[in-house]
Amino acid sequence: MSARARWSAPQIAASRESNGQSVALLTLGLGQHSLVVSAADLAGNTASHPVSFRVIANVGSLIAAVNVFVGDGRIDDSNTPNGLLAKLNDAQDAIDKGKNNVGINKLREFIDQVNGRAGRSIAPDAAQVLVTDAQYVIGTLQ
Repeated sequence: MSARARWSAPQIAASRESNGQSVALLTLGLGQHSLVVSAADLAGNTASHPVSFRVIANVGSLIAAVNVFVGDGRIDDSNTPNGLLAKLNDAQDAIDKGKNNVGINKLREFIDQVNGRAGRSIAPDAAQVLVTDAQYVIGTLQ
């Protein structure tokens, strides 16, 4: 049996994935996306199924993104992740206590640190994802 997926997301619209292949959703843009999964067997039977999903961001996903970017070397010094994660953890603590303004301020500090290290200890593509996602989270808190 073979299978392929057709995506509407601009970043991977031309993508054709085979059995067992994956697409990193971390760098997929925020918002609505859809894909069509198609399969065919050796007898020539075919089937397709559309699936829609929405990519959002929250403080937890920002923490996960920082950890992924450290793991793959897109954040490449030992001090930067500690500062970023501290700001995100402080933001989450404030939000959990209903202090959204404090959480927003911590997220703005996070954005400032990311922008200050972009192109140096944070790869530009990783910085863009982190800033865009943090801005999205701020928008949900206002």
